[in-house]
Amino acid sequence: KSFFKFLHSRNYISINPAQKIHYPRREKKLPRSLKLSDVDRILNFECDEFSDYRDMALLETFYATGCRVGELSGTDITHLDLESMRLRVTGKGRVDRITFLTPSACNALKHYLKFRSMVTGENEKALFVNYRGGRITTRGIYDIVIKRTRNAGVTSHVSPHTLRHTFATEVLNGGADIRAVQE
Repeated sequence: KSFFKFLHSRNYISINPAQKIHYPRREKKLPRSLKLSDVDRILNFECDEFSDYRDMALLETFYATGCRVGELSGTDITHLDLESMRLRVTGKGRVDRITFLTPSACNALKHYLKFRSMVTGENEKALFVNYRGGRITTRGIYDIVIKRTRNAGVTSHVSPHTLRHTFATEVLNGGADIRAVQE
C-alpha cells in the first residue's frame, strides 16, 4: 500500500490501486497487572537501613495512589499530609491532583521520614531522595521496582507502570466507577 502511494505521489502511476484497501484493526491488549499475592511478596521485605525504608515507602505509595513515576519523583515533602492521608502530585500538563494514601502507605512514609532527615539537608524539598540526599530520578525509581521485584521472586516483567495498572485494576474490582478511576 505504501509502495503504491509512493508511486502515485511521484506520478509513476496515474491511479493508486491500493487506495481503498483497509487493514484490519489490531486488538488492543489489556494492560498487564499483578496478582495480589505478587504485590504482597514485593512489599514483604525487612527494613534495616535507609534504602529499605525508602523503597518500602515508595512502593506502598505507588500501590496506594496509582501515580506515574514522574509524579512521585517530582513530589515535594510539603505535598504530603499524613494526618489527612493525602498526597498532592503534579501530573501531565502541570495539573495538580490529590491522591489518597492507605494506612500502610502512611505507616511506611512515617518510618521513611525518620531516616530521610539523616540523609538530606534542611533545604531538600523532594519527598523521595537517593542515598546522596538529592531528589530521586525516574530511572532510580524504575531500578528500585526492578530490584524489589526480583528479590521477591516475581518472574513476570514488572515496571512502575505495572504497579499503576495493578492499582487501577484493584480499585475497579473493588467497585469504583471506571470514569472516576480514569480521572
